[in-house]
Amino acid sequence: MQRGRRDEGAARPALPHRSMAEVVFLTGFFLLSLGAIAEKVTGRKPSRSELEPWMTATAELLCAYLERLSVQGP
Repeated sequence: MQRGRRDEGAARPALPHRSMAEVVFLTGFFLLSLGAIAEKVTGRKPSRSELEPWMTATAELLCAYLERLSVQGP
């Protein structure tokens, strides 16, 4: 369980106004989302040029969500 604590601790500064329960959920959500997308995309065995748009879109999607959460109040 040490890994989970470290991951949640890394997310905490980005979400200071969120409860620890929310940070735990959001950390799991981000990790699960990244893992699921990576599994599906890499299963297609894309070339680097095919992979770049997936990486960019995923990063933009998750960063926009995180930014929205950090701006919203509790």
